[in-house]
Amino acid sequence: DRYIPVLYGNLGSISLRSRWDAAPEWFSSLAEALQGLPEELGRDYTVQARFGSRWFVHTVINLARSEETRVVLPPARRYLITAAGPSLEEQLPQVGRMQADGATLLATDTSLPLLITAGLVPDVVLSIDCQVVSYHHLFKGLPGKTVLILDLASPPILTRQSDRILFFSSSH
Repeated sequence: DRYIPVLYGNLGSISLRSRWDAAPEWFSSLAEALQGLPEELGRDYTVQARFGSRWFVHTVINLARSEETRVVLPPARRYLITAAGPSLEEQLPQVGRMQADGATLLATDTSLPLLITAGLVPDVVLSIDCQVVSYHHLFKGLPGKTVLILDLASPPILTRQSDRILFFSSSH
């Protein structure tokens, strides 16, 4: 999780023969488990190379906006978290009842359009994916009282959706 190819360069290992000979089964199983690692790291590096500069630019742009925010999440005894999926539509009546009974409704950006269409106003919307397509989920609009939680590397167009924004910093 902490290996960043751009910063740390190539990843390699050196086998100490005396250590290997002391526990050959353990080291053999470890070597086997790590066998697919170069391909996996290569895919991760490709993603970082493709999106890394965009995420960096977004972060720099959003830093100024993050200093302007003064939103604090109110304390909540119970959170109801929604995400897009096949069961959300059939559970909308229950979501509405639970929110009416005092649950704080936290919606992922992907579930927001359906909630808005159903007349449910989330208290908080969380957008953790800083891909450009993420702002498409907010096309129906963000209700004025809703707090928007964004990754600092999110597209800056999302920061213009609300004055009630909290930023967080992820591994992006």
